[in-house]
Amino acid sequence: MNNNIFPLPFTVHLVFSCIAFLFFIYQFTRVKHKYQLIMAVAVPATLLLYVNSSKTWFYILGIAEFILMGCALITAIIEKRKEKALAAEQANKNSEEGIQE
Repeated sequence: MNNNIFPLPFTVHLVFSCIAFLFFIYQFTRVKHKYQLIMAVAVPATLLLYVNSSKTWFYILGIAEFILMGCALITAIIEKRKEKALAAEQANKNSEEGIQE
């Protein structure tokens, strides 16, 4: 593999990917955000660069990574908006219950 793609050696890249995978899986089991599952796939998928050294494979994987990162970003934004709406609804419900008492 060309050293211009990753400034890290393969073993460091492998360790980083494993740690990132475990972190995102742990976070998903704890918080249940879908973007964490997407990231748990996207980060270790960078290791697929070592499978084949052709430029076509490099660009296909780059496009796939771009799509995964975009999906993770969009999913995070959607979930944050849903959480805000749910919190606002809960606040309204609590204030209505306080008025009725």
